[in-house]
Amino acid sequence: MNEPVCEIKKLSALNDVQLSQAVDVFIEGFYFTLVNVSKDKAKLHIIFKHSFDHDMTYAYLQDDIVVGFIGLADDKKRPTRLDKELYIQQMGRLYGKLTYSSLKTSFEAVKEIGQGEIFVDYITTRSDQRSKGIGKQFLDFIHLTLGYKKIHLETYSKNTGAISFYERYGFKIIKVKKSLAMKLAGFGDMLFLQFEGNAD
Repeated sequence: MNEPVCEIKKLSALNDVQLSQAVDVFIEGFYFTLVNVSKDKAKLHIIFKHSFDHDMTYAYLQDDIVVGFIGLADDKKRPTRLDKELYIQQMGRLYGKLTYSSLKTSFEAVKEIGQGEIFVDYITTRSDQRSKGIGKQFLDFIHLTLGYKKIHLETYSKNTGAISFYERYGFKIIKVKKSLAMKLAGFGDMLFLQFEGNAD
Protein backbone atom coordinates (compact mmCIF):
# COMPACT_ATOMS: atom_id res chain seq x y z
CA MET A 1 0.00 0.00 0.00
CA ASN A 2 1.44 3.36 -1.03
CA GLU A 3 2.11 6.05 1.56
CA PRO A 4 -0.31 9.01 1.26
CA VAL A 5 0.98 12.19 -0.36
CA CYS A 6 0.90 14.85 2.37
CA GLU A 7 1.33 18.59 2.03
CA ILE A 8 0.44 21.85 3.75
CA LYS A 9 -1.17 24.58 1.62
CA LYS A 10 -2.60 28.02 2.19
CA LEU A 11 -6.38 28.12 1.84
CA SER A 12 -5.78 30.47 -1.10
CA ALA A 13 -4.21 27.52 -2.97
CA LEU A 14 -7.17 25.15 -2.46
CA ASN A 15 -9.97 24.41 -4.88
CA ASP A 16 -13.57 24.99 -3.75
CA VAL A 17 -14.12 21.38 -2.66
CA GLN A 18 -10.95 21.43 -0.55
CA LEU A 19 -11.89 24.82 0.91
CA SER A 20 -15.21 23.38 2.05
CA GLN A 21 -13.37 20.41 3.56
CA ALA A 22 -11.07 22.79 5.46
CA VAL A 23 -14.04 24.70 6.87
CA ASP A 24 -15.67 21.43 7.93
CA VAL A 25 -12.48 20.34 9.74
CA PHE A 26 -12.41 23.70 11.55
CA ILE A 27 -16.07 23.43 12.58
CA GLU A 28 -15.66 19.84 13.76
CA GLY A 29 -12.60 20.72 15.80
CA PHE A 30 -14.06 23.80 17.45
CA TYR A 31 -17.75 22.91 17.57
CA PHE A 32 -17.58 22.70 21.37
CA THR A 33 -17.19 26.50 21.40
CA LEU A 34 -18.89 27.38 18.10
CA VAL A 35 -22.09 25.78 19.40
CA ASN A 36 -22.44 28.95 21.47
CA VAL A 37 -22.78 30.82 18.18
CA SER A 38 -25.08 28.32 16.47
CA LYS A 39 -25.83 24.61 16.65
CA ASP A 40 -26.50 24.66 12.90
CA LYS A 41 -23.28 23.46 11.23
CA ALA A 42 -24.55 24.49 7.79
CA LYS A 43 -24.88 28.10 8.96
CA LEU A 44 -21.48 27.99 10.63
CA HIS A 45 -20.00 26.65 7.40
CA ILE A 46 -21.38 29.55 5.36
CA ILE A 47 -20.22 32.15 7.90
CA PHE A 48 -16.67 30.87 8.28
CA LYS A 49 -16.10 29.91 4.67
CA HIS A 50 -16.34 33.61 3.89
CA SER A 51 -14.52 34.83 7.02
CA PHE A 52 -11.04 33.31 6.89
CA ASP A 53 -8.03 35.20 5.63
CA HIS A 54 -6.85 32.65 3.06
CA ASP A 55 -3.23 33.73 3.39
CA MET A 56 -3.17 33.26 7.19
CA THR A 57 -4.91 29.89 7.24
CA TYR A 58 -3.48 26.57 6.08
CA ALA A 59 -4.77 23.08 5.37
CA TYR A 60 -3.04 19.74 5.79
CA LEU A 61 -3.87 17.48 2.85
CA GLN A 62 -3.52 13.73 2.43
CA ASP A 63 -3.92 12.66 -1.18
CA ASP A 64 -5.60 16.02 -1.90
CA ILE A 65 -8.16 15.62 0.91
CA VAL A 66 -8.08 18.14 3.79
CA VAL A 67 -7.61 16.46 7.17
CA GLY A 68 -6.06 19.32 9.18
CA PHE A 69 -6.52 23.06 9.64
CA ILE A 70 -4.47 25.83 11.20
CA GLY A 71 -4.97 29.59 11.48
CA LEU A 72 -2.17 32.00 12.36
CA ALA A 73 -2.20 35.54 13.75
CA ASP A 74 0.57 38.11 13.85
CA ASP A 75 0.95 41.33 15.82
CA LYS A 76 -1.32 43.19 13.41
CA LYS A 77 -4.27 40.92 12.57
CA ARG A 78 -6.06 37.64 13.17
CA PRO A 79 -6.95 35.01 10.53
CA THR A 80 -10.70 35.61 10.80
CA ARG A 81 -12.74 38.64 9.77
CA LEU A 82 -16.47 38.17 10.11
CA ASP A 83 -18.70 39.44 7.32
CA LYS A 84 -21.32 41.42 9.25
CA GLU A 85 -24.06 41.28 6.62
CA LEU A 86 -23.58 37.57 6.02
CA TYR A 87 -23.51 36.84 9.76
CA ILE A 88 -26.76 38.72 10.39
CA GLN A 89 -28.33 37.07 7.34
CA GLN A 90 -27.51 33.60 8.71
CA MET A 91 -28.23 34.29 12.39
CA GLY A 92 -31.35 36.40 11.93
CA ARG A 93 -31.59 40.18 12.22
CA LEU A 94 -32.26 40.45 15.96
CA TYR A 95 -29.90 37.73 17.24
CA GLY A 96 -27.28 38.61 14.63
CA LYS A 97 -27.18 42.28 15.61
CA LEU A 98 -27.11 41.45 19.33
CA THR A 99 -24.20 39.01 19.08
CA TYR A 100 -22.08 40.33 16.21
CA SER A 101 -20.00 42.86 18.15
CA SER A 102 -18.93 40.50 20.93
CA LEU A 103 -18.18 37.74 18.43
CA LYS A 104 -16.20 40.14 16.26
CA THR A 105 -14.06 41.09 19.27
CA SER A 106 -13.55 37.43 20.16
CA PHE A 107 -12.35 36.52 16.67
CA GLU A 108 -10.64 39.72 15.55
CA ALA A 109 -9.02 41.43 18.56
CA VAL A 110 -5.29 41.62 17.85
CA LYS A 111 -3.11 39.39 20.02
CA GLU A 112 -0.43 41.02 22.19
CA ILE A 113 2.67 39.47 20.71
CA GLY A 114 5.92 40.96 19.47
CA GLN A 115 6.77 41.90 15.92
CA GLY A 116 8.07 38.89 14.02
CA GLU A 117 6.29 36.46 16.37
CA ILE A 118 3.30 34.26 15.54
CA PHE A 119 0.17 33.17 17.40
CA VAL A 120 -1.54 29.85 16.64
CA ASP A 121 -5.20 30.88 16.65
CA TYR A 122 -6.58 27.51 15.49
CA ILE A 123 -5.04 24.09 15.15
CA THR A 124 -7.14 20.99 14.64
CA THR A 125 -7.39 17.78 12.64
CA ARG A 126 -10.23 15.62 11.44
CA SER A 127 -11.34 13.33 14.28
CA ASP A 128 -10.13 10.16 12.54
CA GLN A 129 -6.67 11.70 11.99
CA ARG A 130 -5.84 12.75 15.54
CA SER A 131 -2.69 11.52 17.29
CA LYS A 132 -1.10 10.74 13.93
CA GLY A 133 1.58 13.43 13.94
CA ILE A 134 -0.25 16.14 11.98
CA GLY A 135 -0.12 18.61 14.87
CA LYS A 136 3.66 18.22 15.09
CA GLN A 137 3.98 18.67 11.33
CA PHE A 138 1.97 21.89 11.58
CA LEU A 139 4.24 23.21 14.35
CA ASP A 140 7.36 22.15 12.43
CA PHE A 141 5.94 24.00 9.42
CA ILE A 142 5.49 27.19 11.46
CA HIS A 143 8.88 26.94 13.14
CA LEU A 144 11.10 25.46 10.43
CA THR A 145 9.42 26.30 7.11
CA LEU A 146 7.91 29.70 7.90
CA GLY A 147 10.86 30.43 10.19
CA TYR A 148 9.14 31.74 13.32
CA LYS A 149 11.36 31.45 16.40
CA LYS A 150 8.70 32.46 18.92
CA ILE A 151 5.27 30.82 18.76
CA HIS A 152 2.33 31.60 21.06
CA LEU A 153 -0.94 29.78 21.65
CA GLU A 154 -3.73 29.39 24.19
CA THR A 155 -5.60 26.34 25.43
CA TYR A 156 -7.86 25.35 28.31
CA SER A 157 -6.44 23.63 31.39
CA LYS A 158 -8.94 20.78 30.97
CA ASN A 159 -7.42 20.04 27.56
CA THR A 160 -4.73 17.89 29.16
CA GLY A 161 -3.89 15.91 26.01
CA ALA A 162 -3.12 19.09 24.07
CA ILE A 163 -1.09 20.53 26.96
CA SER A 164 1.07 17.39 27.12
CA PHE A 165 1.62 17.53 23.35
CA TYR A 166 2.64 21.20 23.41
CA GLU A 167 4.98 20.69 26.36
CA ARG A 168 6.65 17.74 24.63
CA TYR A 169 7.23 19.99 21.63
CA GLY A 170 8.90 22.58 23.86
CA PHE A 171 6.13 25.01 24.79
CA LYS A 172 6.07 26.43 28.31
CA ILE A 173 3.08 27.78 30.23
CA ILE A 174 3.83 31.46 30.80
CA LYS A 175 0.48 32.70 32.15
CA VAL A 176 -2.75 31.36 33.62
CA LYS A 177 -6.01 33.31 33.37
CA LYS A 178 -8.67 32.19 35.80
CA SER A 179 -12.32 32.54 34.83
CA LEU A 180 -15.32 31.34 36.80
CA ALA A 181 -17.42 31.31 33.62
CA MET A 182 -14.95 29.03 31.83
CA LYS A 183 -14.71 26.75 34.85
CA LEU A 184 -18.50 26.48 35.07
CA ALA A 185 -18.56 25.66 31.34
CA GLY A 186 -16.16 22.79 32.02
CA PHE A 187 -13.08 24.28 30.31
CA GLY A 188 -11.02 25.18 33.38
CA ASP A 189 -8.50 28.01 33.27
CA MET A 190 -7.08 29.62 30.14
CA LEU A 191 -3.41 28.78 29.70
CA PHE A 192 -1.00 30.89 27.65
CA LEU A 193 1.89 28.90 26.18
CA GLN A 194 5.03 30.00 24.38
CA PHE A 195 7.68 28.23 22.33
CA GLU A 196 11.02 29.86 21.71
CA GLY A 197 13.60 28.12 19.59
CA ASN A 198 16.22 28.56 16.91
CA ALA A 199 14.76 28.45 13.40
CA ASP A 200 18.15 28.44 11.69
